[in-house]
Formats: sequence, structure tokens, C-alpha cells
Amino acid sequence: MLPVTQFTASKLAKDSEKNRKRLHASGLTAKQRSLQSKNEDFYEEGGKLYCRPCCKIIDHTRQGSIERHKETQGHLTNKKARKIQKTLNSTLPIATSARFENVAVIEDWVRASCAANIPFHKTDNGQLRDFFREHIRGGGAIPKARALSPYLKDCYLADRMKLKQYLASHNLIVYFDETFDSLGRFVSCVLLAAFKNETSSLLPILAETYFQTEPLNHNKVSQQIIKTLGNYEVELDRIVALCSDNASYMKKSYTAALKTLLPNCQHLTCLCHILNLVMKSFMEKFTLSLTFCHRMTEYFNRPSARRYRYLQFLEDTGMRKKMPPVANATRWTSTFDAVVYYEEHLPVVKSFLLLEVDDFEGGSLLELQTFL
Repeated sequence: MLPVTQFTASKLAKDSEKNRKRLHASGLTAKQRSLQSKNEDFYEEGGKLYCRPCCKIIDHTRQGSIERHKETQGHLTNKKARKIQKTLNSTLPIATSARFENVAVIEDWVRASCAANIPFHKTDNGQLRDFFREHIRGGGAIPKARALSPYLKDCYLADRMKLKQYLASHNLIVYFDETFDSLGRFVSCVLLAAFKNETSSLLPILAETYFQTEPLNHNKVSQQIIKTLGNYEVELDRIVALCSDNASYMKKSYTAALKTLLPNCQHLTCLCHILNLVMKSFMEKFTLSLTFCHRMTEYFNRPSARRYRYLQFLEDTGMRKKMPPVANATRWTSTFDAVVYYEEHLPVVKSFLLLEVDDFEGGSLLELQTFL
């Protein structure tokens, strides 16, 4: 048997070892430690304690390990960065909503400018920009002219998609016409109009414009019409009518190709075009009168002092101060109005031209004098 003093010393040593282990290694689980810390930086997963900012495992059996980790520079840096990121995430929906509102304001301004034929460079005007900022909600977000072009493309694609959806649900009438541009190119236009019923009004929409350096023929007309319908994803049996002028190649394009491709379509020729052909044939019988009207139009076209002298001459003779209508070779109505005017004012015009010949010299005056 051990002496009492030796037994007491052995027991004290064992108790001391138990106390040391109890102080340094707790029996708490990772879940209990995370709840005990009352800190959102630590969480439990799979029986282990994780630090959320540092994304690493922490020894949960010792409180001292947790406290020392919380004081490290790496943990403090990661915690600060996470706080900033959390702030950004909370404000992101607000910033995104504001951005969408700004884009809507810019696109509305682009559409309004196009509808009102306002050049984009007008956006750079100082007073107009002040008006945007003071009286339009979000108007300060409207950029200057150089930054509006991308929004124009976005508006075009969005409106084109809406137009496709609108046309897909209606029977359609196709309008085709051709003209010339300032560069002398042949320009053909394809318009589409939704046909709802016999009493509803038609609103043709310019669908496509084609430019070519060679004259149109029936093959090109057919190709351009079918290509336009394909671009707008229009079903061919929804076309109920094709309206065009009375040109021979337009008739051939319908009979040779479009009549078969568009089974429900009827070809309607333009009454105004037919009437225009009739008037041209009629006016060819009055070559001398038409030439005189056109020469007078050229005479008054330049310089402007001639128009002033003519109006002054009318006032001196007691006549109404009114310039003669412009005789346009491609507009028979304006030519007809010019003929009526000169028929009523021929004595006055003759006297004015004779006075001009006495005071001025010029080949145009001598040529006009031969008509009188």
C-alpha cells in the first residue's frame, strides 16, 4: 500500500491532467461551436467548422484556435472584402433597375427623333440637354449624338420583331413601286398592309427598299417580293392582293411567277398610273405649249431677281401678284395648271418678256421670244 502522501500526490497529478485537457480540448461539436460563437463568419457543415470569409476549416475543439484565427490579418482582410461584396450585391438590383429605366428613356428619344425627323446632332444642343435634365425623368442619361447609333440599331430590331408578329396574324396586301434616287440608281420599294376587312382603312408599311444600277425586269420584281415576304416570315397564302403600276414587266412578274407562288393573290394595277399614261398621250398633242411652259419655268428658276421684276410688273399693270405654277415634266397636274395660268396671263407675260429683251440680253430670252 502506498503512503498517504504518495497517494495524494498521484491523485492531484491525474486531476491536473484532466483539467488541462478539459481547458484545451472541449467536447463541443462543430455545430455547437458555431452556435456558441454567435458569429456569422463561422458555420458547420459535415461535422466540421468552416470560416465563411476565408473558406477554410477551423479546429472547433479548441476555442483558442478560433480566437487566434479571428485575429489574423488574412481573416480580417477577407472579412472586409466580403462586407464590400455583400453591399454591392444588395445594391445591384437597384442599379440594374435604374439602368433599365435609363435605356428606356434613351430608346424612346431615338424613336421620337426618327419619327419627327430630328437629326441626332441636335441632341448636343446645350439648351436641349438642360431641358432633358430639368423636365424629363432620367433625361440626364440621354447621351450625346455619337453614342446614340447603337440604340438606333436596337430600336430597329425590336420594332422589326413587333412588325413581324403583327403581320403574321393578318392577311396582307403587297404594294410595289419603283423610282430613282439622287445618285441615279433604280430604287424599288415593297410595302405591306394588313387587310382586316372590306371597311377597314389600310396603312401600308415600308418593308424593304432595294437599290440597283440596272433597270428592273420581271425576274427581279418577283425575287424582291418573295425575299421581302421571307424576311418577315409571312406565309405566302396570306397574300390577297398585289398592287403595282401598269408596266409590262410588272404584269409578267405576276403571270410568270407570283401567280403560282401566291395562290390567293390578285393583281391590281394602279388607276392613277393608267390615268397618267392617258394624260401623257393627250399632252403629246400640245408640244409647243408644253415647251413654252417648261422654258418659262427654267427662266424664272434663276436668278431670283427675275421673279421680283415679274411680280413688280404685275403690280404696275394692276394684276394680282402671283408667280406662274412650276411646270414639272413628270407631274401632268402641275403642267396643266401652268398652261391655264399662261393662257390667262399671256398678254402680260408677252409684254414682260419684250421689256426684258430691251433691258437684258440672253439666249433664253431670245428663245422665249420665238414662241410669241
